[in-house]
Amino acid sequence: MASKFRTVFFLLPFLLFPAATAFNITSILGQFSDFSNLNNLLTQTQLASQINSRQTVTVLVVNNAALSSVSNLRTDVLKKVLALHVVFDYFDRDKITKLSNRSAILTTLFQACGLATGQNGFLNVTDMGNGQIALGSLT
Repeated sequence: MASKFRTVFFLLPFLLFPAATAFNITSILGQFSDFSNLNNLLTQTQLASQINSRQTVTVLVVNNAALSSVSNLRTDVLKKVLALHVVFDYFDRDKITKLSNRSAILTTLFQACGLATGQNGFLNVTDMGNGQIALGSLT
């Protein structure tokens, strides 16, 4: 995975899924057929158990169509990509639109589990002010 990954993600193809209590991410995603590929990949990469062990996370859930571009990556690379979609703390649209300076740096599972070096693994979230929220790599 390139360390200079700077693509900005708009949340239109994503579903923010926050959880504040004990949960099972595979059971939750299993209720939605459009997230079946993500569900399978979280299990395959063993990230599901890491997500389930956290008390407060927001999972940036990607639908099957959007996930197709990365689903054939090697398992170790795929794990890094998916770990970027797990943000520590609770975030929803309301919380993001109330951020001071309309922007914040978010810590992800990628950074926290030792897969990243330096500033890799942090996300910058920005309220674009036009009803859209942008996410991008900090580096």
